[in-house]
Amino acid sequence: MKLQFKSWFKRLILGASLVVGTVNGISNSAPVQPAWSWCYGKKLTAEQAQQFADKSELIFSKTNLADFTQLIFSFNAQRPTQGYFRFAIQGHSINSNSGAKQWSDWHKMIDWGARVQRSHRVQHDPRFSYEHVRFEAKPGHYFDGFRIKISAHNGATLANLRHIGVCVSNLNLFKAESLQVGDRLPTVKILNVPLQSQMSLAHKDGERACSPTATSMQVAYLAKTEPETLKFLAKSYDMGLETYGSWPFSVARAYEIYPLATYRVLRLRNFADLHAYLKARLPVVVSVRGPLYGSPKPYNSGHLMLVTGWDRQNKLVLVHDPAMPCNRKVARSYRLCDFLPAWEKSRRLAYVAELD
Repeated sequence: MKLQFKSWFKRLILGASLVVGTVNGISNSAPVQPAWSWCYGKKLTAEQAQQFADKSELIFSKTNLADFTQLIFSFNAQRPTQGYFRFAIQGHSINSNSGAKQWSDWHKMIDWGARVQRSHRVQHDPRFSYEHVRFEAKPGHYFDGFRIKISAHNGATLANLRHIGVCVSNLNLFKAESLQVGDRLPTVKILNVPLQSQMSLAHKDGERACSPTATSMQVAYLAKTEPETLKFLAKSYDMGLETYGSWPFSVARAYEIYPLATYRVLRLRNFADLHAYLKARLPVVVSVRGPLYGSPKPYNSGHLMLVTGWDRQNKLVLVHDPAMPCNRKVARSYRLCDFLPAWEKSRRLAYVAELD
C-alpha cells in the first residue's frame, strides 16, 4: 500500500518551501545555477513517522534526474533503543558508451542503532562503488536516479525516522569560483559560538577528531550550551571506516543532541550559498584540503572546521578551527584566496543545520 501525506519545510538556500509528496518520492529543489549539484529530502514529523511504526521497510526514490556521478546520503532519527536501522541504495545507471540503462543491485550503506554504527564499502560492482560515505559511478558510467531503502531490525521502529537527505553531484561539471565572489556579499559575523580545540581534548584520538569537534561547536551554538565533545565522539565513531565522525554519523549525532533543527551533508553550489547560511545566523561545518595561511599545519589529508562569518573589507573567512592547540586560539580568520581553493578541493562539502 502506498502511503500519502504532505509536509512543508524551508530550504534556506533557495528561500522557498518544498512540498513532500508520497512516501515513494523525495522532494527536490528548484534548478540551481551552475547546475552541477542538487539536493533532495524528505522530512517527517513525529505524527507522520508514526504511520510507519508497523512497517519493516521503506523505500524512497527519485528518477529521471540530471546526470550525476556521486551521491551523498545523510539522515536524522531518534536512535533505536534496541536493534538498528539499515540503509541501502540502488543507482539507476547509464553506460556512457552504449547508453544501456539498468538498476544496480542493492548496496548496503549504513547500519545504525543501539549497539552498532557502521558504514560499508562495496566495490565488486563494475559500475559503482560505495565508499563508506559516498556512492560513486565508476569510469564509463553515470546515474540518473536512485532508491534509498531503510529497514528496521531486531526491535527498531521506523517511527523514529525524521529526515532523509540526498545530495547528488556531477563532479565532471564542477568549476572553481573567482576570488571576486565575496565582493558583493556583506560582512557577517555570528557571535557567541562556543570554542573547542580537538587538540585539548582528554582523548587519545583527539588529533583525528576534527569532524565531531567542529560539529559539536555548531550544535552547542544552536542549543545555547557548551560543547560536549567527548560525548559527541563516543556516539559518532564509524566502526566501518574506523574513524570518528564520518559524514552521516556526525549529522545524525547532531540531531540526537538538538532535534529542533534538521542536519544534512551536501555540496554547496557556491560561496554565496555558504554566506546565506551565515546571514541566517547558522554556522556551517566545511571540509577543506591543502594549505591555509596561518593554520597550524597544512591539511593535506583533509580537515573540517566551522565557518562563523565573512569579513568583506579584508576578504577574510571567519572560522572556528578545531586544530588549534587550545580553546582560546580556535577563533581564526583565513584569507578567501586560501580558503576557496582548499574548500573546492573538497568540492564544497558542508554539514548544514536548518531550524525547524
